[in-house]
Amino acid sequence: TRLQVTLPVLVSVDEPRDNDVWFPSTPNVMPNPASDLIKVSSASPSTLEIVDVHGRVVARREISAGGHDIDISALAQGTYYVRFVMPLTTHVTTLTIRR
Repeated sequence: TRLQVTLPVLVSVDEPRDNDVWFPSTPNVMPNPASDLIKVSSASPSTLEIVDVHGRVVARREISAGGHDIDISALAQGTYYVRFVMPLTTHVTTLTIRR
């Protein structure tokens, strides 16, 4: 038997099967460091914001739950913050862009 609760994470009483899609409860950004493209994943719909070290939002995108490719080729090398604004919480992680 399988029990699923969506609160923004998927909880199950059994192990995932090969055809199940699982996303971490904490949003994820990879690779890091990155050059032109990042892959982001979130268990819930989010507003994804990339913020420079001066606090300016340099990119913003609405994403659905799941995995997404984000083109960062227009951003300069350096350190950024990736902010996931979700219905119940906000998660921030650091991203380094190197070329």
